[in-house]
Amino acid sequence: MTDLGCSSESVTQISQSDLLFPEKLSFYANVPTLGEEASVVTGICTGDNKRFIFSEPEEGCVPLAKGAGSKPYSYGIDRFWIRWDEEALHYYKTDKKARFQNRTFYFREGIGMPMVKSKKVRAFYMKDKVFDQSVVGIFPHQSDRLDYLLAFLNSDAADRLIRTINPTANNSCNYLKRLPILPCSENNEHRIGDFARILRQEKISASERLSLEAEINAFFNRLYRF
Repeated sequence: MTDLGCSSESVTQISQSDLLFPEKLSFYANVPTLGEEASVVTGICTGDNKRFIFSEPEEGCVPLAKGAGSKPYSYGIDRFWIRWDEEALHYYKTDKKARFQNRTFYFREGIGMPMVKSKKVRAFYMKDKVFDQSVVGIFPHQSDRLDYLLAFLNSDAADRLIRTINPTANNSCNYLKRLPILPCSENNEHRIGDFARILRQEKISASERLSLEAEINAFFNRLYRF
């Protein structure tokens, strides 16, 4: 484990737990979870999407993250817009069908994960957007860890853990909060974060993308002993 900057003395063999982890998987004792490392929250519910959400930009609208991004790491071009004028905001705050929840996180830099699972979990970088209830917003308490956590959430190891913790079709906040965030060296965290920053750029070659994703997967598979 020294190549990952982890202490082997802190490893504890844990049998099947209330999180339903595989019996033979080794975990760190008292390891922090995603819910301790970040705010994990659900986005807005307008109560009337036909009235307030559009597929083309209109006056008084702002970009909305809704559903999955176009590819891992990046949401891609904006595909949805939500009304953000005074009348709309009043409706979101007062209508019984709407939920103007976790509003302090709108437009902030963070990570989005679609609530509905696909074949492969895809997390994306998110900034200057509102996000709706189809997206779980993840906002690291330490902003310099954002790209490292983005890389982890797009890794095969995280995908396996998420499906083990919750085998159902949805990625709810409460399940994502339980993801273990194993420690590694500062150098490795920076290196993996740098890879994620490159991957969230749109203009990289397919071969470079595959190479970086393979390095990230290899790192987290070793760290999580898959």
